[in-house]
Parts: sequence; C-alpha cells; structure tokens
Amino acid sequence: MTTLSAEQEAMVALFQRHVDAELAGDLDTTMATMIGDPHLNHVASMAGGVGRDGVRAFYRDHLVGRFFPPDVKMTNVSRTVSNKALTNNVATLTTTATHGFKVGQTVVVSGVDTTFNGTYTITGTPTGTTFTYDKTAANVTSAASGGTVASDPNQYPAAGSYPITITAVSGAAPQLMMAPAGAPTGNGNGEYDPGDYTVAEVQTYVSEHPDQLEAVYEAEYQGKNRSTLITWLEAQFPYDPGNYTVTEVLDYAADNPSELEDIIAAEQAGKNRSTLIAQLENMRPA
Repeated sequence: MTTLSAEQEAMVALFQRHVDAELAGDLDTTMATMIGDPHLNHVASMAGGVGRDGVRAFYRDHLVGRFFPPDVKMTNVSRTVSNKALTNNVATLTTTATHGFKVGQTVVVSGVDTTFNGTYTITGTPTGTTFTYDKTAANVTSAASGGTVASDPNQYPAAGSYPITITAVSGAAPQLMMAPAGAPTGNGNGEYDPGDYTVAEVQTYVSEHPDQLEAVYEAEYQGKNRSTLITWLEAQFPYDPGNYTVTEVLDYAADNPSELEDIIAAEQAGKNRSTLIAQLENMRPA
C-alpha cells in the first residue's frame, strides 16, 4: 500500500484546486495555484505563455471560462485505498488522497478483499477521501487496507468516430473550426483577411485602422494563427486592469507611466476598486 506524505497530499490538493478553478472559470485562483514564474505549452495547438503575464493572458483569452463547456467535469481515474469498513450493507472505503469521485459514478474496486472487490455505483462521498456504495454482506469492522479504486471505463463513450450534424441557417454556409469554445472565430464577412498578407503588412494595416483590431485578431486566430502576429495583436489591445489583482495593476502602472490615466479611467469604468484608484492617483507626477 502506498501512503502519501503530508507534502504529497498538499500537492494533490493544490492541483485539484487548480483544475477546479480552470473548470469554474476562476482566473485568479487558477493563477494563484501556480508558481511565481510559470510557463504553459498547450501541446495540441502549440500555443501558450511564458512568465506570469504570458500565462495569465493565455488563460484569460483562450482557456479559463472559454475553452471548457459549462457542464464539463474532471474525473479521477484511480486512487489507492487505505481503509475499509462495512456497516448495515453500506461499504465505506478511504483513499490515501482526495478521490474526486461523484455520487452516481461507477467504480471498480480491486485488491481490497473478496467482500469489497467488484464494480459499484457510488452512493455517497462523506469526505474528500471517503466514499460509500451498497454492498449486501456481513458487517466489517473498520481496518487498514490496500487495493485500488478506479473509474469504470465502460461508463464513458467508446473511442471512435461520431457523426456531427451541421445545419445551415438563412443560406449561410456552415463552418466547423478547431478552436476552443468561446475563442475568437473570425468575422466571416469577406473583408480584410490577414492570411493574404505578411506579418509586417498586417501590422501596418492595424496601425492605420485601429478600429479593425478585434476583427483582424479573430480572422488571424481562425486562419493562419501565426504566433508572432497573434502575440503582437494581443499587445495592441488596451490594458484592462479588471483582469488583474491590485498588486499586478500597480506594477504595470509603475512600468508604464504613460498609460496611467488610461488605467485609472478603465478601472473607474470597470471594477472601480477605490483602494486601487487612490493608489494609482498617488502615482501621478507632482
């Protein structure tokens, strides 16, 4: 039987908080559960970010609250059992780490003993490390145990190809894109297409037509998705203090004094945090 140390338990709990925050669209907690200087590489798209600002921007613009559907759930595959008990035909197993299982989930118990082993549907999760299921058998006094519990793979759709039905509306041609839900998807109106131009030419166009920034960004993201150009376009968007903590905003304002008034105006129009506004106003030149 493998028993996790207190440090390992804390690491598992921290990762669970991070994942839960991603799924809940909680950007601040997602960042708070990472190291001070993180880096992220989304392998499927070869996109991501380096450093706290880069990772935060990637999470904010493409992942947290955007990529995952609202009903998505994260399910643990396997956990080690450390204790067993059975009372009044209800089996209770304890795991060495937070299990993350849900009521109604089907699990396969193995390596405990013949009384507890088998495939069952979870009926309760009294704590983060205990769960229960119905088992008709004689009572078993609580005792240390080994074994594992794993999510039953048969409850999930089998791997393979599934049909997708796309219906055109009002004569518009349907589009199927490989892009995260909620991510930019292009304007599709046949206007300026950055894919027809070099990076330098697109930069010149956006500089001369700042009102087209968002449309160009969306079209590039949907089309060629050139990382160098995407990074440049993202840097052209006005700084939004509402996406950052008070400390992060103050640090940015100190590094970019020419933007101070714009930052104050944006904060007043957004979250309007009085403490932050007062500190920003104190940064004005005497």
